[in-house]
Amino acid sequence: STAVRPPAGPGIVELLSQLRNAFDTQETWVKEHGKIFETWTPLANVVCLSDPAASRYIAVKQGNNYRDPCAYGRDLQLSERIEDALGPGSSFPSFEAWRWRKQSLQGELSFQRLLRSPELLRALVDLGEEMCQTLDAAAATGSIVRMNQAFSRATAGAVFQLLFGRRLEFDSLKLEESTQEVMECLEGLLMPLHLPAQKDALLAKRSHAHSIIDAVVEPELEQLLEEVRSGQRAPDRAPALLEAMLLKEPRWQGVGLENLLAEVRNFVNAGYEIQAFSLSFTVGFLAEPRHRRWAETARHEAVSIMESGFESKSLLSKTESMQDIFNEALRLLPPTPTLTGVAYDDFEVALDGRNYLISKDTTLNFQVLAGQRSSDFGRCPLHFDPSRWQGLKSSKLMPYNF
Repeated sequence: STAVRPPAGPGIVELLSQLRNAFDTQETWVKEHGKIFETWTPLANVVCLSDPAASRYIAVKQGNNYRDPCAYGRDLQLSERIEDALGPGSSFPSFEAWRWRKQSLQGELSFQRLLRSPELLRALVDLGEEMCQTLDAAAATGSIVRMNQAFSRATAGAVFQLLFGRRLEFDSLKLEESTQEVMECLEGLLMPLHLPAQKDALLAKRSHAHSIIDAVVEPELEQLLEEVRSGQRAPDRAPALLEAMLLKEPRWQGVGLENLLAEVRNFVNAGYEIQAFSLSFTVGFLAEPRHRRWAETARHEAVSIMESGFESKSLLSKTESMQDIFNEALRLLPPTPTLTGVAYDDFEVALDGRNYLISKDTTLNFQVLAGQRSSDFGRCPLHFDPSRWQGLKSSKLMPYNF
């Protein structure tokens, strides 16, 4: 069949004023304009899409996992501006850097690879036990604990363990402060115009944010570099992700400390906060009295895993209900409610029996929140019901990291 253009969406003023706050407007737009619609702006056509299957097709198939040829990917000009905003040495958001990084890390970050690391699993258990002790102490004293703060410390500790192969000491509150400042700098420096004093203030804030992370990771990175050069790993260091990168990825072997520090900062900032939010959302659902059955199921599986001694062969099968619980929490509260990219070429996408044309240079905005709260996920899509995943695959969720 002949492909057609998506139907018209909201007007340009409404789109541009609401797109950044689309968390509140996505479901309204879907009801008024459908799962796919297009709005013309002076800079580019914007196509909004809420259908999960069609979104995944574009992000994964047309995106081709960041390998050429690609028909969809990041806005390269925006990526360059983000790199500049993040500071010297950063290559975090660019198309090329992501492509080779995914290739280099593919074998190091698989579930099966991580499950074979007793040091990592032990570190995760220790972090969980420390968090439980914090919650027990708060319950005993009647004090308030912000769940995201507790999970931020645990997930940041897991990221440091994964990167460096051992636990690092850090102040979780200062780390959260650093991440917040980085995001504020990104938002400010990506604005097209600045007064000199405004830019100077943003750059000073960026330097302060970097100094917080560098104080934690720079000494450890210098020691790891020396171990890689000498071929002698420290006795208390488990195999580390950064070690694998330095040994296997040629483009990391010739760069200086400042570039490596920039990449480590990006790994840290991108690696822990989204996971902390996701865990907090999940526990928040389980804390509601009406979801007590699922909380008891998760507790039972956790106890069973601990008693079995983390047998990697059966770990995934013993956590099926827990996976369903996490999937359901991420479905209702996706860490990134909206995602944006650009069409590098013309292509078509099928939706509800029709083919729609996506023109080159079109900005695509994936309405993740609305899509994951649709009837595509079964009855009562606004209700927290992990049992729905017994007949679904987690691949229906949007990949929030593309």
